[in-house]
Amino acid sequence: MKKILTLTILVLLSVTARAQYIDGVPQSLERRAGHLYTDDGTRLSQAAAMSLLSEDMYGMYSSGRHLYKAGVIVCSIGGVLEAAGITILAITITQLNSSKTPAPLFAGMVLCAPFVVIGKSLLIASIPLFCIANAWLKKAAEGYSPRTAYVPQLSLGAQPSGIGLGIRF
Repeated sequence: MKKILTLTILVLLSVTARAQYIDGVPQSLERRAGHLYTDDGTRLSQAAAMSLLSEDMYGMYSSGRHLYKAGVIVCSIGGVLEAAGITILAITITQLNSSKTPAPLFAGMVLCAPFVVIGKSLLIASIPLFCIANAWLKKAAEGYSPRTAYVPQLSLGAQPSGIGLGIRF
């Protein structure tokens, strides 16, 4: 009877110790494509990030997200302008092949040059935006520490007050 009671107490203590864990709280975060992801691969929403991260880390995450979005917009506009400039140049080269005068080529180069220059400038300007955004998102992910309850330790043997079963909370 005494063995069954001891076994029952140990089982109950282990169940109680397991109840101290908070399920659903990720143990780590990682940065991918301008977002933070949990260790099981789900993307954090703004509300989830606000509840999980500290105030400083959330500010860094929010700023990083805004910079990343700005980088995507600047890079997209630069790419479209660059493609438009190259398309204008390609059209003028085909026009040059149909007419034997160099006037369309010169006009095409003059017309495509601003598109290409502005497009390249925007593409280059988007690089620091992406770098800073990724650095801030990475710092926010590395600065995350899960808020879990302290796990009690169960030990059997020598204790500070004698020999026996001890639980440290």
